[in-house]
Amino acid sequence: MIDRYGNPPPGYVHRPPLHFVGFKDDRVWAALKVFGPPDFWHRIWDVRARLEIVPGDIAVFASGTIDDPVRPFTHDDSSVDVHIFEREERCARSLPHRDGDVL
Repeated sequence: MIDRYGNPPPGYVHRPPLHFVGFKDDRVWAALKVFGPPDFWHRIWDVRARLEIVPGDIAVFASGTIDDPVRPFTHDDSSVDVHIFEREERCARSLPHRDGDVL
């Protein structure tokens, strides 16, 4: 518990949020043994999972990486803007690349 001055309790160690993505078999036991219990479970690498994993979070994938293409639909699309990545790609193509090239 944080005290009234905003200080964490003695011995508190901050750990970034941990996400498990795509675990559907026994590989989850190995991940739990290595990383401990996750804060978030994502059944598939979809738009919602991509939006919820932010810089600084730890994402553990059963297979693949964070750079893999996301599935265009989620379990509950009602609260997710599924076109956000299309807009980001258009913006990224118009910005100069690190090498000075345009994507």
